[in-house]
Amino acid sequence: MSPRFLTVYTTDPPDDIIATGLDAAERVGMDVDQDNDIEGDDWPRFHVTTEYTSGFRLGFDVSENRELHERVCSLSVEDRFDRSNWSDGDGYAGFVDLVVDFACEAAAAYDAEYVTLASMDRHSEVSPSGTPFADHIEQAPHLAVYEESLLADLGGLETLYGGEPWRYAHLDSGHVLAMTADGPWQGTEFTESQRRDLQAGEAPSTVDLRDPFRELEPGEYGTDVVLEKSDIAPKFTNDILALERCYRDESDALRRVEDDSFVRRIAGDDGSSGEIPDGVDPNDERVSALLHESIPPEFVRLDDPDGETIVSKVLSLDVDTNKFDLLVRLGKIAEAEDFDDEVLATIDGIVSRLGELDDEDGIDAYIQQNIF
Repeated sequence: MSPRFLTVYTTDPPDDIIATGLDAAERVGMDVDQDNDIEGDDWPRFHVTTEYTSGFRLGFDVSENRELHERVCSLSVEDRFDRSNWSDGDGYAGFVDLVVDFACEAAAAYDAEYVTLASMDRHSEVSPSGTPFADHIEQAPHLAVYEESLLADLGGLETLYGGEPWRYAHLDSGHVLAMTADGPWQGTEFTESQRRDLQAGEAPSTVDLRDPFRELEPGEYGTDVVLEKSDIAPKFTNDILALERCYRDESDALRRVEDDSFVRRIAGDDGSSGEIPDGVDPNDERVSALLHESIPPEFVRLDDPDGETIVSKVLSLDVDTNKFDLLVRLGKIAEAEDFDDEVLATIDGIVSRLGELDDEDGIDAYIQQNIF
């Protein structure tokens, strides 16, 4: 699990940035070693100890050249959100609760516009890259505290989360806390807060699983996006996704074009169809990332085994944007536009043009602004 840190953003910081953060930390029960500045004058950082764990740091940006959109305070918790690093489930739940409490306390103390829990691999997506913040936050994070006016400018909870998030709270400070179910606490002992009055959002609607390769006839070619079983996670990150050029055989299995080797079984309504071929290790069967109701078979179907599809073009993009999310979003756009050959050609043209651009940051910005 990528290291995580909680960051505080305000365009009007208090006169004493350090004292404000230290006081907030002490109010939630953190013990900060104020005699151990481990960085220097512009970015002082202090060791933090809690009743649950220790060894992480609280830092502050007090440099004269800090940009308005940059953090003023950061709590670096390293890998503490990884449940596998804990032997005590109650201790893990208590630690998560402590971080949630500090997020709320820091938001009030700094009168912050935005507080977010970020990871190293999603930092650019959930942290503001400029001002106003509402124009420079690409995605909703797993945990965030919003100033009410910023939340309104972002479209409210409905736009960001599709309605009430998994856990949320309207704070006395005029902020709104939001947490998603697929955060690092998913499947752990943390379900409720003992420190904050969190409300439970409505359960999200389920997504129907549909294998686009079910619509292909035996012998037809397609491009699948697969991952190893050991990489199955609530979120499909780009680094675990692999493109496979394959064809459907007579036994409802997908085989690689290059050497006829087995990739996976086609998924039906009740699970995978048929049996794993003789001589194939079950652990070698791949799992498709495309079993989502919004991804149509036209995105994967190949007329020529060496040709390109929307799926293959998206996978080849040199971007930080989550490619699985991009494919799902494109599929939803296709559905909303009464999907036909003209819509398919339009989407294919957009993805092709993205692949021709050289500016990686520009591609990501275009995707976020015009597709998401």
